[in-house]
Amino acid sequence: MTGTDRTPGRPPASVSVVIPVRDGAAVLHRQLDALAAQTFTGSWEVVIADNGSTDGSGQVAMGWSDRLPGLRVIDASQRRGVGPARNRGCEESTSEAVLFCDADDEASPEWVASMVAALASHPIVGGPCQIEDPDGSIVPAPDRLGLTLGIVPFPLGGCFGVWRDVFAEVGGFEADHPEAQAEDAEFCLRAWELGHVAGFAPGALLTKSRRPDLRSTYRQWKGYGTGAMFNALRFRDRGTMRLLGRGELRLLGWMVVHLPAVRTREGRMRWVRWWAAKVGWLTGYVRYRRLPVAPRPPGARALVSPPA
Repeated sequence: MTGTDRTPGRPPASVSVVIPVRDGAAVLHRQLDALAAQTFTGSWEVVIADNGSTDGSGQVAMGWSDRLPGLRVIDASQRRGVGPARNRGCEESTSEAVLFCDADDEASPEWVASMVAALASHPIVGGPCQIEDPDGSIVPAPDRLGLTLGIVPFPLGGCFGVWRDVFAEVGGFEADHPEAQAEDAEFCLRAWELGHVAGFAPGALLTKSRRPDLRSTYRQWKGYGTGAMFNALRFRDRGTMRLLGRGELRLLGWMVVHLPAVRTREGRMRWVRWWAAKVGWLTGYVRYRRLPVAPRPPGARALVSPPA
């Protein structure tokens, strides 16, 4: 771990790219090839956080050691989950800032450089994520970060950058969070209360693959719903349950207005995602209704709409 001199307007002098992986030997090549093609010329390293792989993912990753700077594979198997793996990767990194990406995605050539540049102005950053369908068609990336509870901007965990002193102050990713289910939003809720607001890195484009069928899409979005309920219950004394319901009413209205779209495959998939998330809500409520409330730090920033 290194010290950090986070002067406003100065990008980090060094950066670590952390990739959590468990049994990703068949897909790692996509992201590692993309990282090997980065335009960034500063000081950086790549840390593979192996979360208990049994398929030789670590050995596969080391096949890129001649093309990636400071490539290391570290043992992150002590606790299963993408959050603990990311935390372990950050602990083992040696840079002022950390970028997190996933093993099966694909970073654009400017991804590292754009994320580092954005960190000069923001404590936490994320880039646009476009979606690639199984047929190769692309769903364009949004031009801003998503908002959890309609208020707090958050990057997706697979396209996430943060100064390491901010990461330490926030406390890392919640180790008890449902795996890969809105843990990124929960981190940003805690960061928000401490005064750290995520910013957008428009040039840091990343491509994510969409699930190929209704069954896997349903499981994925049910998980997102479970994670969203975990977050709402974790901060329920701040009024998050009301915020969650308010946002859902707006989304339901949009879905009803666009009901004719179910005649298309994309429209049907949208409804499957919405319904699965609601099942996830119920699952999360039953599972986490007695979850202890997150401690509120002294002088915590309120969960209110930021100024325009």
